Amino acid sequence: MKKDRFFTAVYCPPYPPKGEYKNRLTKEVYQILKDVGVDNVFGHFEDSYGWNYVVDALNICDELGLNYFPRLRIYEQYLAITGGYHVKDGVTYASRTDEEKKAIGEEFLRQVASLSKHDSFGGIYFGDESAYGAIEGIADAQKLFLEKYPDKEFHYNNLNYCFSDAHLFGGEKAEGYRVLTGDLECKSENRFNRYRLLIDKYIDLVHPQYLTTDFYPFGWAWRHIPTSVHRGVYELNSIFADYKKKNRGMKSYQYIQVGYWDDEVRLNTRAEMALQMNITLAYGHEGFTFFPGVFPNDFLDNPPSQWEYGKGGICGLVDAYGKPTMYADYAKELLADMQAFAPILLNSEFLGVATIGDYHNGFDGVDVSVLPDNDALYTGWLPDWCQYGERLPKITTNTQLFIGVFKQENGKKAYFIVNNSTLIKARATVSVQGENTVIQNGKKSFMQGDVSVVIPAGESMLIY
Repeated sequence: MKKDRFFTAVYCPPYPPKGEYKNRLTKEVYQILKDVGVDNVFGHFEDSYGWNYVVDALNICDELGLNYFPRLRIYEQYLAITGGYHVKDGVTYASRTDEEKKAIGEEFLRQVASLSKHDSFGGIYFGDESAYGAIEGIADAQKLFLEKYPDKEFHYNNLNYCFSDAHLFGGEKAEGYRVLTGDLECKSENRFNRYRLLIDKYIDLVHPQYLTTDFYPFGWAWRHIPTSVHRGVYELNSIFADYKKKNRGMKSYQYIQVGYWDDEVRLNTRAEMALQMNITLAYGHEGFTFFPGVFPNDFLDNPPSQWEYGKGGICGLVDAYGKPTMYADYAKELLADMQAFAPILLNSEFLGVATIGDYHNGFDGVDVSVLPDNDALYTGWLPDWCQYGERLPKITTNTQLFIGVFKQENGKKAYFIVNNSTLIKARATVSVQGENTVIQNGKKSFMQGDVSVVIPAGESMLIY
């Protein structure tokens, strides 16, 4: 069946009331997300506030035509690591008896069955960033769920590749914790070895429908280059593209950073949101999850000043008061344009990526070598995986272009061209033979021979 739309989701969802903050689990807030272009909503323990809130979410999504994936507390029984911080006071799932596992499974299916009658029930959002020792539980839960609901989806989100031993094993007091050494030691140069340790086991045991991780590339570490980008956005997209080539049928989407929430307040730009999304598409992935979708209730518990500032509009598509933020406008505009690429990219074979031109992103006059963690700063190079080694069309450009190459069903190449700068416009000419179709800004046109374009910072076009 032809695919004509990228996967779009949010995590976190609209929330029940908490303290002085009113209920955002309303039709009005869900409508904001739908208007942005979001099709899927991942839940976040709404059952902790009362089962009625989970039902409310499904009822609203029924009415609006959205898909909802509940994340329920019962799932934590499968993710439990004794002593681990991901599931406090949990008992390791793997150490339970067969009878105990059966009882957990029966309760799991009972709760899900009461929700599955809704048209909006798309499957389940099982969790994220759990420890290495939780993978067996994830595998058991997915098997049980998909046997009962083979037409639904099971979503789980992995740790990103910059994790410590404590993150990987669930805490220094967690069962199974150990300090990795040799080429698995917690060092930057070992980051892929450590990541593959996690992902290889996850794929082997779980056989996931989707492979995802959350990595947010716009931080505060490089103050002299406020337009800096962390290498992880390229590396993780490339690793996942590599895994997908080896595991046919598996899909992937990328978590998109919506604002900032860490030790320093940093506004993200439209170009930064666009770049994350376009690099994801250039690597042949199926779509996006925006985080946070709605300002999380969890963040309301934190006292530092950035939470006070962030809850009013610089973090999430929807703020703590149920109002759309500037990021909702960015995402709406970008998705409206990007969905025009979907019928071509989703129905073509991803061949690889390449760059052309010099990278310009605010580095002039800065000695990168003295910056902290400078090896994590993207400076224009490509990761090893999925590089395209064949000839590209002749292209001239004033700044680096990031190009995803695809083979269409008719055998003809399609070139997805991204302005890899979040700072300046790209002015480029692409020399292609014959008549070609061009999609840019959501509009389709037909051109003969050279194609001259201006691509805004972080944005893209498609020639095929």
